[in-house]
Amino acid sequence: MKRIVLLLLMTFIVNVGAWASDFEFGGISYNVTSSSDLTVEVTYIDNKYSGDVVIPSSVTYEGTTYSVTQIGDVAFYGCSGLTSVVIPSSVTRIGNDAFEECSGLTSVEIPSSVTEIGFAAFRDCSVLTSVTISEGVTFIDSYAFQGCYNLTSVTIPSTVTDIGVDAFPNPYDNEECKLSTITLLTKTHSVALKILGYYGTTADQYQYSGFHSKGYAAVYVADGLLPFYEWFWGGYYNFIEIGDVPNVINGEGGIASIVKVYNNKVDINVDLEEGYSVSEIKVNGKVVYTASASNKSLSVDVFVIKNSETSFTLVGVTADDTIEVAYNKSTPTGVGVIEMQREVKGVYDIYGRKLTEPQRGINIIDGKKVIVK
Repeated sequence: MKRIVLLLLMTFIVNVGAWASDFEFGGISYNVTSSSDLTVEVTYIDNKYSGDVVIPSSVTYEGTTYSVTQIGDVAFYGCSGLTSVVIPSSVTRIGNDAFEECSGLTSVEIPSSVTEIGFAAFRDCSVLTSVTISEGVTFIDSYAFQGCYNLTSVTIPSTVTDIGVDAFPNPYDNEECKLSTITLLTKTHSVALKILGYYGTTADQYQYSGFHSKGYAAVYVADGLLPFYEWFWGGYYNFIEIGDVPNVINGEGGIASIVKVYNNKVDINVDLEEGYSVSEIKVNGKVVYTASASNKSLSVDVFVIKNSETSFTLVGVTADDTIEVAYNKSTPTGVGVIEMQREVKGVYDIYGRKLTEPQRGINIIDGKKVIVK
């Protein structure tokens, strides 16, 4: 019995020591990873990270400046109070389980300096709705985003050369999963096989792939590779071919994303914040659409077709162009809205005729114009 207790105590001491930090700077704990290269990693300390965390690219301790090059294993594990994190361009690796079960994290942007996203790095981030994986990432390990059921779309950059098993959530196996669109920018057949899975003579053995699914609504693939994808997985995915994708810049009030590129045309969908609408679209700094002139061509180079309040087609746009979308928040018109009322004095219609009571529509009540429901 004494030996068992001693072994348990030793295990506890080892585990605590594993998460000890070398120093703290600006509310973030660090471990030195190389004394000669002067590099550090962000490390875990007792679920203390919360709110909006900005990781600096460098930190100074006892007169020595270190470069922050890694987010260590389990660095933010289980930090349910973490709502956002800014990862600097000095970071090259996001460690295993680094943000696992950060149930308050809603979005993350992974900079181009990062080459590796570790095992289960963002697993079970249950309210994560947006992730940007920049060109530069080469490896996404198994279960990296598994359990992130509120993700609706994801783009795998062309630099990715390897991806682990079940790296992303699976709508085919879990009805809570909202991931309906994936974009694969790779133009290498062998990489495509690793991403979607091919471990035999047929595509039926897709279960070992990064996406582990045949239930996605749309899979956008790099220009020229559509026949290849359809030949291997024609009955498993809905493939749509795209060209290289132009850059999109969003103002405050919404997020515009490209859903298709074809024949110098671009389809964009807009996710608007409450009370906002699209006010203006620019291409390479030139206005091509305004809400007040939605039916007029504002440019001889680009023509905009407004399909709906949240869907637009831009004709004449190429992958080298930059699209900017601006938004406008609705403001009160000065016309009030009230429920049907009784016994109101001084009621007139819009022609100045006195009424015995308010009527549905526009009324003049006590000198004020109101709309009665």
